[in-house]
Amino acid sequence: MSARGTTRRPSERLPEIAELLTFVVASDEQSLARAAATLHVSGAAVAKRLDNLEAILGRKLLQRGNRGVRLTEPGRELYLQAERLVADAKALLDRTQPGTGTTLAGIQALLKRPAARSPEALAAELERLLERLFDAVSLGIIVQRLPDGVFLEVNAALCVMLEYPREELLGRSSLDLGLWESVGARDEAYARLAEAGRAACTLRTRSGAPLPVDIVFERITVANHDLVLTVVADVTREDELEQRLRASDRRSALLLQLAEMVLDRRSRDAVLTAALRAVKAELRVSEAAIVVFGKGSDRGQVLSALGSAERLGELARRHRHVWEAAEFPVELDAATDRDDKRHRPRRATGVKIPGPRAELRVLLTGAAGGVTLGTDDLTFLRSVARMVMRVLDAPAA
Repeated sequence: MSARGTTRRPSERLPEIAELLTFVVASDEQSLARAAATLHVSGAAVAKRLDNLEAILGRKLLQRGNRGVRLTEPGRELYLQAERLVADAKALLDRTQPGTGTTLAGIQALLKRPAARSPEALAAELERLLERLFDAVSLGIIVQRLPDGVFLEVNAALCVMLEYPREELLGRSSLDLGLWESVGARDEAYARLAEAGRAACTLRTRSGAPLPVDIVFERITVANHDLVLTVVADVTREDELEQRLRASDRRSALLLQLAEMVLDRRSRDAVLTAALRAVKAELRVSEAAIVVFGKGSDRGQVLSALGSAERLGELARRHRHVWEAAEFPVELDAATDRDDKRHRPRRATGVKIPGPRAELRVLLTGAAGGVTLGTDDLTFLRSVARMVMRVLDAPAA
């Protein structure tokens, strides 16, 4: 009796990979004729393999009709298992090929499956994916032509590093652009690249500034053209990131110490002094203070200060309207009337200390010279201000 009739008892024979592959392709194509064309076999061979598979499993897997085929409930249950088995079998063959890796195995699997769209549409989608990946990375990427080294493609990160717009890089070589101090410097770097595949060297940006970089390159062939794929890492930027990470770890430890002091019920003065010491050390400022204005009071009280408490208190009073309006760090001209502004330029940064109390509270820092606080510095200042708030709002012992 045909497998299309009543359900048979399962056979003891195991399904063959060819039968599972035929089932997967027929399910994807939703047509026995298209499955036969994809597999390069006859329609009768496709039907025979499916009959055998249904007979072995004792279940009807596909509902066949004049308009094609569709999965039955048992077929849907089998489909994912069959697809995995077929993929594993293909992977075994792929691993036997020299130099074949699995880095893009997921993308390869998508490309190998029959697509509902045309090859042109699929190629366009793949091109969009590569374009997004190309510009998503923070490393500079160059595709160069051999043997003249002309830039065929660059990504946005490289344009930022070299300070060039993309259109001025394409169609030119690194020598044309003057990216090397000399031809000898380029040849020396290329010799190290040829030997080790990577090299540390210094390039020149459009403005002429030196740019220390690490370069990695690999020769590739695309459409029978010999190309070089070059990856450029900005060493300066990596150093800055490493410094930021170290500073973040250090500041987290300081905030943890302050939190432990609060939990241990250390005196208010001890915690406030420790907070100001952390601010002064981390933000490279010369002085810091915590100033509180009582409700309806115009004269601020300096609760704690490292530096000139009188001058910082005067500065806080002068700019009180700023603290009342701002929740974020504000930079000010910190020179008071008593300072010689021509010889002692000063900057100050203050942040309101949050809390439920009606009084106005400010954490104020001052520095002589050109000290400017960055985004990470201001974030740390806010965090210390929140820690101070916990101390000021704690119930009296």
